[in-house]
Amino acid sequence: MALLKTPVKIALVEYTNTLPFQWAIKHQPLQWPYELHQYYPRKCAHALMQGAADLALLPVGQLSALNNYHICSPFGISANGRVDSVKLYSEVPLQNITELLLDYQSATSVALAKLLCKTLWNIQPVFIETQPGFEKNISGNKAGIVIGDRTFSMNGHFPLELDLSEQWQIHTRLPFVFAVWVSLKPLDPDFLTAFEACLSYGISNIDRAILTRPSPEHKLLHTYLKQRIEYRLDDRKYKALEMFLNLLKNSETSF
Repeated sequence: MALLKTPVKIALVEYTNTLPFQWAIKHQPLQWPYELHQYYPRKCAHALMQGAADLALLPVGQLSALNNYHICSPFGISANGRVDSVKLYSEVPLQNITELLLDYQSATSVALAKLLCKTLWNIQPVFIETQPGFEKNISGNKAGIVIGDRTFSMNGHFPLELDLSEQWQIHTRLPFVFAVWVSLKPLDPDFLTAFEACLSYGISNIDRAILTRPSPEHKLLHTYLKQRIEYRLDDRKYKALEMFLNLLKNSETSF
């Protein structure tokens, strides 16, 4: 008699940068029961930590809050330089920024922004937590960190726009890892094998995934998903991840 397979609860970031993962999970049978839930990054982390998810695409800034975790896949969300969807927007030069609005949707980008303020930009703005709609408050000496799909309509409209992934590369000469697949308990090896094959299928079929979006978006998405986002984690990316986590741990800045 075959053993019943326990459904795996999967938390996936709902941004466009995960489109290949979204498409694959829906089009490549996992041969394993699962529940798929999509959230913005900070909520993905909460779902995992509160037990609402068994496996999550976790923003890496949350790893330092976990005592024990398992990185379950060689795939994630990363960029080697410019990413276009994690940006600082300002109407004034860096040195004139007095307040910095921090995107409520991501702890990782907020931590990276604070780190860059201290180590690369040499500025000390007042950091301000935000709520939905905060983007409209970016004006004068008040700059903002904005992530995800909202940046697509904002890019090119501010005198100063800094790509945080590109700034990290300038500072470290390394790529930046934004999110990795994490569980807090061991998962069935057969499920993990099937899940990795599913993700790989999505990465190999990005063009097909793009076709599910309205045609006016195709050119932008081709550039974003095939030239900006990198999905496979290699040794340099793991090195970069380790460096980022160590910097967070050793920094005097409160994250």
